[in-house]
Amino acid sequence: MDPQPPSDVVRVVHLIAPVAFGGGESLLVSLLEAAPKSLDQSVVMIGRSQQLMDALRGIDVSCITLTGNVEVSERPKARRLVRLPRELLGVPRLRRYLREHRVDVLHAHGFPPSLLGAVTPRHCAAVYTHHYERMPPGAQEHFALRAVFSRYKLLTAPSGPLTSDMNRFFPTLARPFITVPNCISKGFFLPAPDLGWKHRLGIGPRAPLLVAVGRLVSVKGHFALIEAMSAAKGPNASSAHLAIAGAGPEEARLRTLIETRGLGGRVHLLGALTRDQVRALLQEATAVAHPSSSEGMSLAALEALAAGQPVLALDIPSMREVLGPAGVLVPPVDLPNGIERVLGSADGLRLVARARAEGHRPERIASLWAELYTTLE
Repeated sequence: MDPQPPSDVVRVVHLIAPVAFGGGESLLVSLLEAAPKSLDQSVVMIGRSQQLMDALRGIDVSCITLTGNVEVSERPKARRLVRLPRELLGVPRLRRYLREHRVDVLHAHGFPPSLLGAVTPRHCAAVYTHHYERMPPGAQEHFALRAVFSRYKLLTAPSGPLTSDMNRFFPTLARPFITVPNCISKGFFLPAPDLGWKHRLGIGPRAPLLVAVGRLVSVKGHFALIEAMSAAKGPNASSAHLAIAGAGPEEARLRTLIETRGLGGRVHLLGALTRDQVRALLQEATAVAHPSSSEGMSLAALEALAAGQPVLALDIPSMREVLGPAGVLVPPVDLPNGIERVLGSADGLRLVARARAEGHRPERIASLWAELYTTLE
């Protein structure tokens, strides 16, 4: 057993079912790296992400896998439902871990940690963070989820609109959801290494560069963005290039669309990038596009703001809250015009973008979590 920390330290275990290394994993690493010394924190994974394990090792945070060493990559919700019975077999091990390490708080992130966290705690407080937008539950789902949520001492969501939705869907909870914003890795506030992205992609130094960062799945809006690039008019949009950073199941279809629209020289699919590569790409961008149709609170948009980049997004509640005056919000049909607007106004919005990101510095959010954990003891 690991040596126990001093008795005045709050011991927190984070329970997560990781994708290889997405927004939720990045958020968790940023929070743990910025955590005050009053917390002793570790991570328990359902499944195994080597990238997340390496990142945690880099900040000296211990980690175990709950259900063996099955490496994860893409984990669609449907597949998670199929795997849930096997994952429930890890509950005895998790209970033993919490007992042996005298854990004060178990913090479950998303699904299926929400269920495992609800059935597990005996001698510690349970916290649940809901990260994603969801449809209103049916009667049976409402009954089941209400029973799950009732086991938690603290229920949180990262944005006001998402918190409001969860409380509207579950209006009779004894402890309603509250908002705790996401944080941004401190690296995005700092100058990035110069990787010469424009030169590598054959883009002239003065050509506008629009950047999009996100998994290649339909909800992220890449198809609509490519169509908008084809239709956009105006001096900025007509000469602009689009670089999309991310990997996912829609890559082949996106490449076909790019070819069909004759945009092979102007739209670039970069694949999965490291965090430093993304930072460098943002540094060379003129603006960022994030036309997702569904978001709890977009880490990609927040990271763009921290890098001083205005963001083009669809006019949905969560993006209104994230961007405020630091972006251009449009309905889906106006996305082509939005490209011209955000590229044309980018220079005037950079200071506004950075100011908007200040409230999401990791030290600030980590301190807020530390205060909340203390109130649960």
